[in-house]
Amino acid sequence: MTRPTAPSVPLFLTLMLALTACEPSFHPADRVDADGDGFFAPAAGAVDGFFVCRLVKEDGVLQLVQAGDTSQAVEDVSTCLTISELEARRIDCDDSEDDRFPGAAEICDGNDNDCDNALDASEDDADGDGYTECGYDPATGVVTLDRDCNDDATVLDGSSFPVGAFQNPGLTEVCGMPPNAIPLGAFNSARPQYGLDDDCDGETYASNDPSNPGIERDIDSDGHAQCELQILVDPNEDPASRDTIAVDCDDGAATVNPSIGVPGTGGEDATVSCVEGRDFDSACVPASQSNNIEKILWAPDSDHDGDGAEPGPDNDADNVPDNYEATCATGAEFSALDASSSWLNMSSTTDPQSNTDCDDLDARQEGLDVDGDGFSTCDGDYYPGFASADEEPLAYPGASESCDQIDNDLDGDTDEAFDSDGDGAFDPAVCSGVYGAELLDCDDSSYLDNQLDVDQDGNSTCAGDCNDFNPLVTALDSDGDGSSTCDGDCDDSDPSLNTTSFDGDAFSTCEGDCDDTDADIYPGAPLTCAGDSDDNCDGAVDANMADADGDGDTLCDGDCDDGDAGLTASDSDGDGYSSCAGDCADGDSNTHPGAPPVCGDGVTDNDCNGVADPNEADLDGDGDTLCEGDCSDTDSSLNLSDSDGDGDTTCDGDCDDDDASLNLADADGDGWPSCDIGPLPGDCDDNDSDFNPGDSDGDGASTCGADALAGTADDDCDDNDVAQNPNDDDGDGQSSCDGDCDDDEASVSSTSSEGLSADGLDNDCDGIADESLISVGDLAVVEMMISAAAVTTDAFGEYIEVYNAEPHDIDLRGWIVDVTNHLGSSTVFSFPTPIGADEALIVPAGARAVLARSTNATGYGFDIADVYWAAPGFDDQGGSVELIFGSLTIDQVAWDASGCTTNCSTPTLPATYSGPDYWRSGRAMGLKTGLIGGSSHNSNDSPSNWCEEGDALGANGDHGSPGTAPALTGTCG
Repeated sequence: MTRPTAPSVPLFLTLMLALTACEPSFHPADRVDADGDGFFAPAAGAVDGFFVCRLVKEDGVLQLVQAGDTSQAVEDVSTCLTISELEARRIDCDDSEDDRFPGAAEICDGNDNDCDNALDASEDDADGDGYTECGYDPATGVVTLDRDCNDDATVLDGSSFPVGAFQNPGLTEVCGMPPNAIPLGAFNSARPQYGLDDDCDGETYASNDPSNPGIERDIDSDGHAQCELQILVDPNEDPASRDTIAVDCDDGAATVNPSIGVPGTGGEDATVSCVEGRDFDSACVPASQSNNIEKILWAPDSDHDGDGAEPGPDNDADNVPDNYEATCATGAEFSALDASSSWLNMSSTTDPQSNTDCDDLDARQEGLDVDGDGFSTCDGDYYPGFASADEEPLAYPGASESCDQIDNDLDGDTDEAFDSDGDGAFDPAVCSGVYGAELLDCDDSSYLDNQLDVDQDGNSTCAGDCNDFNPLVTALDSDGDGSSTCDGDCDDSDPSLNTTSFDGDAFSTCEGDCDDTDADIYPGAPLTCAGDSDDNCDGAVDANMADADGDGDTLCDGDCDDGDAGLTASDSDGDGYSSCAGDCADGDSNTHPGAPPVCGDGVTDNDCNGVADPNEADLDGDGDTLCEGDCSDTDSSLNLSDSDGDGDTTCDGDCDDDDASLNLADADGDGWPSCDIGPLPGDCDDNDSDFNPGDSDGDGASTCGADALAGTADDDCDDNDVAQNPNDDDGDGQSSCDGDCDDDEASVSSTSSEGLSADGLDNDCDGIADESLISVGDLAVVEMMISAAAVTTDAFGEYIEVYNAEPHDIDLRGWIVDVTNHLGSSTVFSFPTPIGADEALIVPAGARAVLARSTNATGYGFDIADVYWAAPGFDDQGGSVELIFGSLTIDQVAWDASGCTTNCSTPTLPATYSGPDYWRSGRAMGLKTGLIGGSSHNSNDSPSNWCEEGDALGANGDHGSPGTAPALTGTCG
């Protein structure tokens, strides 16, 4: 399907929208926005010929489906509406999630948030390695911290995997170079110097050792790195099975590499081979043949640490290790290598060098014993804090720890053998003189006991300090009462306050015991009715021992309220309640707390709650009590009286007991009584079932329009038709109930008139638009296809082309086309007259429009028309066509049978005519270009002004030139 583009004139788009009016159109009030994001749920099927599409995941695979019917797959994304088209229509691609709508921000959740029918690049696993750039895991559907650092889907020549598949958080870091078109083992200045970050951790250390930053490099671009390079072909292949490239022994010189002399590897120009070392197999000329010739041995010192590499094997038996070099010199003219080339002279008597380097690629590793302790860094003799790692003679591997503030055995701990409990205090028997007294331990088996005195209170834990982190807590007894703050003394300056409980009640004076000689007296002790008057040590007489109201009774005597002399514990009437128990009439056994109300017993407060019992009170003053049958004694309008005599009281629900017409009866049987029932309003006319507050058609108005529920002051003129209501939506003073045929257009009503300019609207609601502007000749037929084939019956592809000669647009709604064949039978086609500006069928001023049969695509292979119709066929043997508007015949064109005599069925060959009917089946005929204008309706009356057309349209034959001026052939051309 090809997405339509804007034509040179607005006719095509306007008429296409008009002709698709049979498809459903949605008003926002009828749409559903389930997720509340401002975009509405899509309907099933096509919208203007395109689908609303949505990405869904089925069995882990993303699929494009129709959003309104997810069971329908979409094969071609070009058939989907774009973001801008969805936004213009306010249609949502997923109405179940408020973070998915046209133009929404993309988030890392594996969903198409912005409705562009594709995942964001950061959520898409382009290289198929199971990882995405934002961390979304396609397999589990969750976001993780495992983010892909390379999602490139490019597959380079010679590889079967995308470039990005060689990097993801699930791979293991190895010494390897990225797969590319530059072969390893050969020099190329464009080669990357650094290796590949396989596991996306930001580092390229094959050993995961940041202290070896240069290991995965090829500084000299000779195809060999400082580690054993692996050739990456399959990112998931076992590293042990991969092909490898040998280690470069000198990564600062491209002429030194393991590929020396190997054609096609870049080593053909190399002068030194890492495979054979730098052994030139030199055997200097004997002294008998030349004076002062000697052999000089050169040891490699690649890391420039001053220590030559250990000699390797001598496979060629020339007395020179294969990894060494031998050069010859005469007299003082030595063939020495430059010092910057990392070689040491091992033969010079003036510059003797060691050759004990265990790792000549790491300057920290050498065989020299700098501090003379018998160990080198090759033996593991490292001591931190020194300029050289081998400068502390008392520290070396295997050394015994001494209490000397030195990490003798290089295990990372200093003098740990003399601090058994690890508290930072050391064994005084060995470490005295090395550490001060404050760092010597009194108990090296407990880290809690030492001489440190951390809180500086004059007491250390060794001296008994129970909390060496708080200077207010100490083992000292300042007041001499036998207790210190470590013992819990609350005031170590007052000997009367201490932590001892002398009476055995578990409370001391520090804990508030006001009498430490009586075990029944202590803070919080229970109150008793015997003994001391302050049992709980709160400083006041206990409440149970006082007679506060002076009634002669205390709480210990049973007084319930020692502040009210009128309350006692006596039950005078034997009803089980005393005044202390709440009896308000202790002489009446029917009156006490909780007693049931009694009607007519002369007591209005039986339950002693201080108010009249509700059954005997007339609270609303309506003359009725509950004892008398009042349904509500708090509302005087609810009572037992039937004032209007309609058989209902206000207690029954009568809404107006002064009006007999307002009651609970439904006189007209429409389900609405005249009285309001709860939130439902009453019937405005209970004698006519056609009038009630119900809104049957859901247009917001009811036949009882003045009711508040209806929301309008006018009655609904037809409560069974949503289009008929008293609302004036366009504000033109008329509603649909008043005769307004389009209540969305303010310029359209039954009282409006057609204007003097074309607006495509039926302003006066007579079913025809712009009729005041139409006159004879305004529209003329300027091109016709009588038949698409040389047959006498109707055929696919027939059309007429009309020309608007007026300076204003013409709306075809309400027009009639009358076609008559050569036998005189007539067929009439009427253009529809739907109401509304969006239904207009506009022919712009000075423009053409093609009116074709609805089957024209079969005849042409594609659509050519601006308007499609189920029009009658044009008779090959002659006929006429009339354009009629109202009572006016705007234009009429007649034709005779074709005048063609030869080549009539072969459109590609010139034809012969007997004239003047210069046309033949299979070709369109058109009016001469010079005759198209204001008088076209007259010019087209003469057959001699019509000729067959020479312009081809489409791949199915010469069918004219709809929408443009034709090139004519034949006698009149």
